[in-house]
Amino acid sequence: MKMEEFISYFDKKVVVYFRDGTSRYGILSGIESEENEEGEYTGRELLTLDLSEHVYISFLPEEIKKVDIIKRKN
Repeated sequence: MKMEEFISYFDKKVVVYFRDGTSRYGILSGIESEENEEGEYTGRELLTLDLSEHVYISFLPEEIKKVDIIKRKN
């Protein structure tokens, strides 16, 4: 998927399905710039998924197969 395809999912609770067969759920919170081991920016953008209040993961858009919004039950 391309970065532009994720904008409608920002600030929503989602399930992210990765190409390696794994999945994670959380709030897709936005974008951050990738840094190398020396702390220099690489020019690539990563998506950020908040797993809990103080835990998040970042990943490249190319790693994602599909995203679903988790809808609340009434």
